[in-house]
Amino acid sequence: MNRFRVRLRGSQMVVVDFQWGAELIALSWARVQAQGNLVELDLTVGNLRSVGRNTVENNRMRNIDIRKLKEVINLLLDHVVDKGFDSIALEEQFYWKVSDSEKYRVNNEPTELSVGDLFDDLDFVERVLHNKDNIVSYTLTEVASVLAYVGEVASNRLAPQGG
Repeated sequence: MNRFRVRLRGSQMVVVDFQWGAELIALSWARVQAQGNLVELDLTVGNLRSVGRNTVENNRMRNIDIRKLKEVINLLLDHVVDKGFDSIALEEQFYWKVSDSEKYRVNNEPTELSVGDLFDDLDFVERVLHNKDNIVSYTLTEVASVLAYVGEVASNRLAPQGG
């Protein structure tokens, strides 16, 4: 069975995947911009043929350069601050969270969803500044959810100015 499926993510993002037989072959992200009856899609397509297979043999292994990642995050946060956002009101508290064991297995629908709490995540993140002797790397997961929220809110507000 061949199928084309669209799932909404947030107010402006859709996830599109294409399935041919039993194999998920591509995943696309489409940013949707609606004006009246006109809907504009900006598609980015990624091939998933190697999902679940040895990524080294498929030349898909990549390393994350932590120093470069830190530089990029700082540049992006500087951009948001330069655009006038010294702080962003946390108007949402809860979000859907996929379990760590299922998060990267995109061939299967997640069976274990939980609810994350941005207020708690922000508390964990801010505690790092007050207790630098008790830093644990798992706090990066709380930073990630807070950064995602900042990115979503800032991009929605800055979209008319080009982001």
